[in-house]
Amino acid sequence: MGNVVRLYQEPGGRFPKNKRKELARRIERVFQAGGMMDVEEIVLWGVEVEAIRKARIKKGEMKFWYNYFEQSPDDMIPYWEAEGDFDFSEELWDWFSVLRERFEEIMASDLSIEDPRSLILISILETYDEYYQIYPFAEFLEETLEHIEDKRYLVLWKLYEEMLHEPKRRLIHEWRRIEDNKRNNKARVTFRRYMALVANLGLRKKVFGF
Repeated sequence: MGNVVRLYQEPGGRFPKNKRKELARRIERVFQAGGMMDVEEIVLWGVEVEAIRKARIKKGEMKFWYNYFEQSPDDMIPYWEAEGDFDFSEELWDWFSVLRERFEEIMASDLSIEDPRSLILISILETYDEYYQIYPFAEFLEETLEHIEDKRYLVLWKLYEEMLHEPKRRLIHEWRRIEDNKRNNKARVTFRRYMALVANLGLRKKVFGF
């Protein structure tokens, strides 16, 4: 199920033409503040994958059907700003530190990722197949494609692959049987937050340095 917001002005309306962009921007901010996301298809090396993007107005309308917010302030990673008015739990910042240490370890190693396409595509498709509504962010996918030769981006995907294959997080069958708890499954929450972290430029720079 999805929703569409259409902006239009009745004949004879008096809203100034030179203010319409500002109106659209403010409407976007309202819906984005409510966690509204659109799901779009992106083609990666001939394979269509789904990715999320903050709801935005295009050609006078805004489409969305996915609400990013769930239960915890720690789910607000896409909206974190250095000068913002909310912060995360100490537990989440500790996890960020662990991720940074592992990122630095891999960067310092002689790891060579010979087939980055497979690394990225398989990680995305595995997540689709095994977990409930875990999407990469469209902006991060686009950024990755622009920097596909940059080891830093590939190491971020390598970290994600490690999470997917870490035995203690493979709770697939157990949580699928417990429908009421599927949104709170620790593995799912971890993957979801990681995708948000790498897509938030300011927070990613704070955690990973770029």
